[in-house]
Amino acid sequence: MKGKDYFVFFLTFITGIFAGAYLYITSFVPDYQQDNISEISEVDFLLQGQERGDCGDIYGLCASFELQQDRTYKYMTRSTPDIADAPLTEGRLNKKVFIDFVDYLRTVELTELAQVDFNTCPSRQDVTYTYSLVFTGESYQFSTCDRVFATSNLSQELNSLWHTVTSVSTSTSNFDNGISGFLEQQLDKRFHYDD
Repeated sequence: MKGKDYFVFFLTFITGIFAGAYLYITSFVPDYQQDNISEISEVDFLLQGQERGDCGDIYGLCASFELQQDRTYKYMTRSTPDIADAPLTEGRLNKKVFIDFVDYLRTVELTELAQVDFNTCPSRQDVTYTYSLVFTGESYQFSTCDRVFATSNLSQELNSLWHTVTSVSTSTSNFDNGISGFLEQQLDKRFHYDD
């Protein structure tokens, strides 16, 4: 081998190192960096959603979910009274969806929308949703019975979040979000995050 061949091998090796470093910095680190979520402290975020209405009469238990600050959620589907344990699905919400939702909450006047008058609830045949939110140390109660909240953008955002949790929970394939979604789900199952 001549000096020219050693130079080509060396240059290929250096190019591989730079290409690997570039992919690591641009692809891997942004997906697993938790800098935006670190602003929320341990007791600063908890969202619980509960379906109410005739689903209790028909099914026995209405659907509900709980979303915590580390993006983990528990979703319980409607179930009949003869099932001892309701089907419970646990998962982790997409990082972008969670950050967008938290950023949206920072722009909303939550105290104005939290004035719930449960006497205005419609008949039991109508399905309504109630939400319990702990955000930045304050606790809020919302219900779609309240006309002001039901017509607000926050109600639409919570409804969208409800459907996101439902659709992720009823997903039948691990490859719905592509190979990166599959790998993220596998990492989330194996590691417990302290964020």
